Amino acid sequence: MFLLSSSYDFFGVYLVIEGLSLTLYILASLLHQGIISVESAIKYFSLGAIASGSLLLGIVILFGVIGSLDFLEIQNYLGSSILIVYIFEVKLSLTLIFFAFFFKISAFPCHV
Repeated sequence: MFLLSSSYDFFGVYLVIEGLSLTLYILASLLHQGIISVESAIKYFSLGAIASGSLLLGIVILFGVIGSLDFLEIQNYLGSSILIVYIFEVKLSLTLIFFAFFFKISAFPCHV
């Protein structure tokens, strides 16, 4: 989590989130005697893969519009007047990124 707070671009965020998720998948299946534990780990892994896909899709769309993964350049772009041309793409990419991030950290709408 310290690495997540110290990353400067979406590449670092993606690597840290996936590294954290892999350890959580292992913890979900720690009680390997019970079938419920293994089933929950498989379900958690498959839903995590869908969330990772939506996170990557959002990052790729944002990279296609802005041309950078750096947070400072994204902030400068979002504050400029060029944003009006690509407003739908930016909204779609940020929605996908936030949905995947909320799922990965088990925030409210995706906490189940």
